[in-house]
Order: sequence, then structure tokens, then C-alpha cells
Amino acid sequence: MKFFQPADFMRKKPIQRRSESTIDTILEASAQILDAEGEKGLNTNDIATRSGFSVGTLYQYFKNKDAIVQAMAEREVRLVNEKFDQLIKAEKNLTQEAAVRAVVRVLIEPFSKRPRARRAAMLFLAKRIDILVARKIVVEMSGRLFERMRYHVAFEGVPDKVRRAVLMSAVMGAIRGTLIDDPELITTQGFEDELVTLVLAYLAAPVRRGVAGEL
Repeated sequence: MKFFQPADFMRKKPIQRRSESTIDTILEASAQILDAEGEKGLNTNDIATRSGFSVGTLYQYFKNKDAIVQAMAEREVRLVNEKFDQLIKAEKNLTQEAAVRAVVRVLIEPFSKRPRARRAAMLFLAKRIDILVARKIVVEMSGRLFERMRYHVAFEGVPDKVRRAVLMSAVMGAIRGTLIDDPELITTQGFEDELVTLVLAYLAAPVRRGVAGEL
């Protein structure tokens, strides 16, 4: 599932495995720079140097550093969705709490491995990507996740449209806010536990008839 069309930010769409490897190396170099130096240290010359490619090679694929960070965001979202698919297919006999914890870990993982880099990337993107695009990412991610929940034995159906929107916004908002205010907290067990508590409490709350939307 693509959240940014390649034509929006890439000059050249990767077709061969070698091209994909080049892009992965460029994105990893960019993440390392963001991790070490933050947004101010990110520029195409340093990205090229760290990745081992020429600036010309860099510009074959990306028109500027904004495009590189957008590609980083797309890659992370794609990986999260792939893990959602694997999780729901593989883990059929979990309790509801274990299933929720597994999902929360999938959501946290992209940020907990390199929190400073993710924080810098998020702040960078927040200044440059339209809020409607960011909202679309959350909506499509939640739609994919809750569709998979429909078939999991730990859940009796899925929340309706309104409850899905509120729940996913709350979880992603907590992750986003913590990344901005105190990114190191993302790596703690306590943060994971609190998100699990939030989700379980919301799922257990009674539906107020006439308020929640239809599925």
C-alpha cells in the first residue's frame, strides 16, 4: 500500500534490485545523520558522503532532502502494515491483552529503535507535509489494522468507524507527542504498558448508543 506516490517525491522509481538497494542505503544514511545531528545536520552532500554514493546518484532518485525524508516515512508505514498482516495471520490463539500488546509493539517499534532519528524525521515532515496527508496515513493504517482484527479470535468483531478513529488517533497522538517531548520514553516498558492499558480500557468501554457511528 502506497501512501506517497513515487512521482510525488522521487525522480526515478526503482525497478531493479540494485536500485532498491541504493535507495535503502541512502535512507539508512539519512536516518543515521538525523540520529546523530538532527534536522539541522541533514543535507544532500552529507547524505551522499555517508551513503558512499555521489550527489549525482542521489539526485537520480530524489529531488531534495524533503523527498528523502518522505521516502523514509513511506518505508516505515509500509513495514508496519506488513507486520500487521504477519501478526494477525500468525497469532490466532492470543488473549486480547496479548494481541493488543503485540499490535502496540508493532506501532512503537519504528520509533523505539532510533528514537532521535524518528523524532527529527517527524518534526521535519510536520513542517512540510499537508495535515490531510498525515491524516490519510493514520486512517489507512487504522483501516488495515482493524480489518485484520475482524478475523482474530481475541476480538469480537471490530470497533465501529467513530471508535476506530478515536482509538487510533489517541494511540498515534500519544506516540507522536512523546516523540516530540521526550523521545527516550518510547523505548521504555512503561510506555508500552500505558498504551496497552489505554487500548484495553477503550475497547472494554460500553458503546453509547446514538453516539457511535455505524461500521
